[in-house]
Amino acid sequence: MTGMQRPAAKSSPTISRSVGPGGRDASSKKVAFINPRKNRFPYASPHRQQAVPMTQPLDISGEIIGGRQLSWIAGPTQVESSAQMVAVGTALKELGVKFLRAGVERTDAKGSDFRGLGAIGLKLLKATATRFDLLAVSELNDVNDLEMFSHYVDVIEVCPKSAQSTVLVEEVGKLEKTVILHRSPVMTFDEYITMLNLLEKGGKAKIILCDNGVCSFDGRLNRMLDLSSLVTLKR
Repeated sequence: MTGMQRPAAKSSPTISRSVGPGGRDASSKKVAFINPRKNRFPYASPHRQQAVPMTQPLDISGEIIGGRQLSWIAGPTQVESSAQMVAVGTALKELGVKFLRAGVERTDAKGSDFRGLGAIGLKLLKATATRFDLLAVSELNDVNDLEMFSHYVDVIEVCPKSAQSTVLVEEVGKLEKTVILHRSPVMTFDEYITMLNLLEKGGKAKIILCDNGVCSFDGRLNRMLDLSSLVTLKR
């Protein structure tokens, strides 16, 4: 038709700000951002509506995780003996590592396989950490062991299998402890966010998120890091 103009397409509103290195304002770059305080972000829980950064450094007994300096958490898969833990503690101390991580229970043990030392292992872990001025980190698998872990461990790991237990996650969130919440390789992003919100519900835990990768479509790869989820979580 002649003599008529096509109406201009409406563009969706975009909120933008200038951002430079370190989060400082700069006129050279502009990026879109979403304000969770106005419920613009679908995964923002009611516990995240304050005007605070979504990610921030955590102070764990004087040691900082999440700052500009890289932090290391290292140690054996399982506590096996006192001699083993002394050797590990000595090595970590020389390397400057501040976090000693070791498991005390094997959930994948079969038949006569070593199943872990349980409470004895926790005591050895704590004794080694104290001797070498380290912070103890271990994996919690049973909600019935929660009180024991809160006494001997500085940082509690909620492993991929346990991260799917709503009861365990909710109870851990009530402790004034630092908690590492693992994402299971078969857990969807929405399920991970649900568990994170449940952990935050307790209002006391300091939370570290750990992505173990998702199941890959390539048979040659065991797991594949989901980078898009990390970007979304930081928002």
